[in-house]
Parts: sequence; C-alpha cells; structure tokens
Amino acid sequence: MKILIVPLTIALSLIMSACSTTHNYKPDADTYKFPDITGFSSGHDVNVVNASQSNEPFLFGEAGLGNAHKWMGNLKEWTDVAVEITNRELSSRGMAISTDAPKTQKLSILEATASTGGWGFRGNVSLKAATGSGYEHVYQGESPAMMINRSADGAIMQAVAAMLRDKNIVSYLKE
Repeated sequence: MKILIVPLTIALSLIMSACSTTHNYKPDADTYKFPDITGFSSGHDVNVVNASQSNEPFLFGEAGLGNAHKWMGNLKEWTDVAVEITNRELSSRGMAISTDAPKTQKLSILEATASTGGWGFRGNVSLKAATGSGYEHVYQGESPAMMINRSADGAIMQAVAAMLRDKNIVSYLKE
C-alpha cells in the first residue's frame, strides 16, 4: 500500500502544479445594473480623479483545486473602473464630467479580496473617496457571485453605491 501512495502523491502534486494559472483581471463596469440609491441631481461640473498610488499587482483571490488559479489585479486599474462607474452615475444625475471642474472627487481602491465558501465567492472592496472640500471616507463594497471575477465587479459597484448614498458626498456634489 505504501508503494502506491508515494507515486500517487507525486503524480497528484505534479498535476496540481501543472494546472496552476495566474489570471490578471480588470473588473467590468457593466456587469451589473447599478443598485438603487436615493435620487439626487445637480447641474455642477465635477472632476472624478483616480488617486490610486499603487500600480503593482496584488492577489485578489484563489480558486480551483488546491487554489491553483491565482486571480491578480492592479489597484490603479480597478480604481479606473470605480471612476468610470461614478462618472456614469453622476452624468445620469445631470452633472457634467470635466477635468477643469471646480468640484473634485478623488477615488482610490485601497484593498480588494475574494473569499470562497459554499457554492461561490464573496468579493470585498475598500474604496476611499475625498472631496475637494476635504471630506474623506472609506466605503465598503461586498458582492456574492458564482464566479470570482464577477464578485469583484459587484463589489466595486456596491462600494460606489455606498459612496453615492453618503449624505456628505451628495451635499458636496449638490451645493
């Protein structure tokens, strides 16, 4: 019996290491419909800025047999997605997006992770927002999904929704 266990263990280790894959993922801003938030509108111009300081790859999560699939991301690219979602939502509320606008909203994704359990994944994102008036806050976005990459898409969307539900952010954008 011991004679079979050692070769099987070696073979299984080789198979698992041969199947390991690294996926570089940038979330999709259009995967999900934006969640309902309290309606507001504003005629002001705003400049939504990617303020991420990190351009380095990070491990978002692992999946597959023996966690052989490594899902990597780039916080600057992920913040680009948060900016895209924010610009789209502010535009739909009457705001003009302009690089020389008097109002600024700086965004930065600080952290993103995915965990697995049961039949799917749960993505978590921490999004920092800072207004031109000096208000800063970190918003959490969480999203379950059957696929690890979709949990990232949903978590960013939820973090942006949390930001646009903040009365201080809304007040700054409207005043």
